Amino acid sequence: MNVFVSPLYEDELLYSHCVRYLSEFPMVWRNKLMLDMFGAELHLSPHLPRNLQEFSERTAISLSMTKEEIFWRHSMYPFLCAYFPEKSRTFAMDYAYYGHENRPMLAVLRGVFPPRFMRWCPDCVTEDRARPECGEAYWRRAHQLPGVWQCEKHRCDLIDSAIPRASSSEPFRAADVVIPEDAHRFRAKRNCSSMEAMLRTRLVGLLNSGDFAYRPEHPNFREAAARSGFETAGKIDYPKLYEAFSGYWGDVLDRIDSQHLRTKVVGTGWLRRQFTKKEVIYQPVGREMLDIFFQDRFGIDLNELPMEIPGRRRPPVFYCPNPYAEHGAETPVRKSIRRPSMPGVASLSCECGFTALVPETSAEQAIGLADVIKVTRYGPSWVKECLKLRAEGKTLDEVAAALGVKYQAAFDWSREGGPKYSPMSSEQSEARRAEWVAILEKIAPGPPKLATKRYPSLHIRLLSEDREWFQETMKAYRQKYGHSQKRANWPARDEEYTEAVVAAAARLQRMDGAECPTVSALLKEAALEFSYFSKGSIRHFPKTIATLTRLSGKPWSTFSPYLDGGKEAEG
Repeated sequence: MNVFVSPLYEDELLYSHCVRYLSEFPMVWRNKLMLDMFGAELHLSPHLPRNLQEFSERTAISLSMTKEEIFWRHSMYPFLCAYFPEKSRTFAMDYAYYGHENRPMLAVLRGVFPPRFMRWCPDCVTEDRARPECGEAYWRRAHQLPGVWQCEKHRCDLIDSAIPRASSSEPFRAADVVIPEDAHRFRAKRNCSSMEAMLRTRLVGLLNSGDFAYRPEHPNFREAAARSGFETAGKIDYPKLYEAFSGYWGDVLDRIDSQHLRTKVVGTGWLRRQFTKKEVIYQPVGREMLDIFFQDRFGIDLNELPMEIPGRRRPPVFYCPNPYAEHGAETPVRKSIRRPSMPGVASLSCECGFTALVPETSAEQAIGLADVIKVTRYGPSWVKECLKLRAEGKTLDEVAAALGVKYQAAFDWSREGGPKYSPMSSEQSEARRAEWVAILEKIAPGPPKLATKRYPSLHIRLLSEDREWFQETMKAYRQKYGHSQKRANWPARDEEYTEAVVAAAARLQRMDGAECPTVSALLKEAALEFSYFSKGSIRHFPKTIATLTRLSGKPWSTFSPYLDGGKEAEG
């Protein structure tokens, strides 16, 4: 099918061209005209047109433009997709050319945030209406860019129209009808900073690029910030960075408000999100602002930095301050942790067993004990040093002073060099046995756990060094006073509970005729408590669980991990 349309003007949105065509037939059903042009009844989107292949073929006689020419010269795709990864660009072009449904494309505008209203430049409108080959106003692409508030050609302020960017409610109102005849009366020109002019030029350049040049998917913002002096102890100082960023851009940040971005005003949190995002940052305005800031202010080109691996950040390196460790000085610790409860403090843990709290500013440099805030664990190397000093004949006070620790620490370490308990002589062994027998006689006929709980030191000593006598004595005591070591007979208890549940189900059926009583009703009728089936003991009742599931008609969520075993047991 051939459709005869007027030519597309310079930098005109395809949306603007279609609206001009629709306005020529105000009495014809809009969907019929869209079907003629695009081969489908499409929503007329100013920023995301689709079915360009059909449009190109149906208007070939009058326009003679390929789908690629329309894509690059008369749509916003070159700007919207400038920072897309290769796969997403392929999806976008497939959506634009052939109209294939692509859910991610529908969310693109929510991330790019174009201006809320279609905009126009008074000087451009005046010139377009004066040109013989044109003679009317139309919507230009360069005027609809977010982050752009002045015309790149005439440097005058852009004017918001009454047409919202999602203008399906007023599809037949062409730009020449909406824009006043005396457009020059609206001309205004405010002072524009050099940074804003640079941003405008870069954004318009993305729109008119004609191809998708290489741009890093994950620019190394953190490395750029570190080289610019905004990193302290391996951590980006975001408040300081934002102070410099906002001072550089000035009133540009005030203009990036809800009218254009529908987000909170750019602040410290926004910068932090840009630096820590794992996914691709495809927002052209934010990317260009950061790129210009680092390049113009500090001479750092983000494209030349090594690409950052998403989700992986290089942690700051701390060196172990343990002077007695075998690994020597300037050895990185195994792990360093920042705790929110202690700002400015890092917790270090080294392979040598030494753990301590140090200032975050001590990262990336060799430190000693004088830089340590607090030692939380000294490790085996300090014990060895203590024993070495003791072998040299030093007293515990001298050892404590030499190591810089308390006397009790030196005392404990000196004892760690030998066995925990010195071997008992036969006299000591007899004395401790007699002492334990006296304790048992004292608690008799009570349970033996009274002795083990009241006298734990003697209990541990006998159990570790006189185990055989201790076990025989405790066994004789239990037999004498009837304190057997109880061991639950789980299979028997499982059979008992199963029979009780079956009997309870029969009683419930006789009483109210319920075919599938609930698990709660069955347990209550069987006089069984929910606590019987705790997380630790539920595995011992496979038949009971299977029976409860069968009688109630649906599995109880608490039993679900054990149902298979229960069914096998029941079978």
